[in-house]
Amino acid sequence: MEPIINYLEHLPDQFRIWILASSLFVFAIIELGLGFPQKFKYLKHYFQNSLFVITGIPIQLIFGTILTLLFRWNEQAQWGIFQLNTIKDYPWLVLTLCLFYLDFCEYWYHVLMHRYKRLWMFHSIHHADMEVNTSTTLREHPGESFIRMALLVFYVFAVGIPFWAFVFRQCLQIIFNVFAHSSFRLNNKSNLILSTIFITPNNHHIHHHYQEPLTNKNYGDIFSIWDRLFGTYAKVKSGNEIVFGLDSFPDVNENYHFGKLLKIPFGKYRPKPDKK
Repeated sequence: MEPIINYLEHLPDQFRIWILASSLFVFAIIELGLGFPQKFKYLKHYFQNSLFVITGIPIQLIFGTILTLLFRWNEQAQWGIFQLNTIKDYPWLVLTLCLFYLDFCEYWYHVLMHRYKRLWMFHSIHHADMEVNTSTTLREHPGESFIRMALLVFYVFAVGIPFWAFVFRQCLQIIFNVFAHSSFRLNNKSNLILSTIFITPNNHHIHHHYQEPLTNKNYGDIFSIWDRLFGTYAKVKSGNEIVFGLDSFPDVNENYHFGKLLKIPFGKYRPKPDKK
């Protein structure tokens, strides 16, 4: 385990960018190969969603610096549960607990983004995408990026997560997020096996349905166990029942106009989708 820890501790920040780019490329090739994106202008859609990367870069740099300083301080001060020698002696236990702890926090973060009106206005930009595919992973309002990263700093600080475990989890999260937003669906048998523990495209497509109650289901980030534990898990018989987008964002031109999307969270509140 020690060689793995040493490797993770010395991974450059650019490696996570490489993981994201590789995941987007691999799953996009699968999408194109399976023919799902033929019904819309795939490359244009990809470009539109990729614009959110530009607004997210400054936030990532700021909080990346904060996290780096925090990890150094945690290690020097021995702050938090995961810095205790009694736990540090069992790296596999540390890694497992960190994975589940951060995923648990991300689950409740996601629930809060749906539950409170102003938070929902930021998060709704992600949900408003009418054609969910790998590029939807990138579609995050900078306001939400700020909120998410600020809470992440708190999660890390609260328990003293070691840097190497954090890096591993971040890489895994990136892969699963891109996978979950892919336009293809798994066959029933594969999905039944994987979705017992993990989030799959079949699960996450339900979360991107344009109306409640499905919009408020399947919040999980990597693991589906939190949805099962807290009663937010849902499944549908066929993917044909899923309609992407939000009925509070019916204007296609607005929905894919980058400038207008940036302004929406600061305007008048738009109610969540009506129940069927």
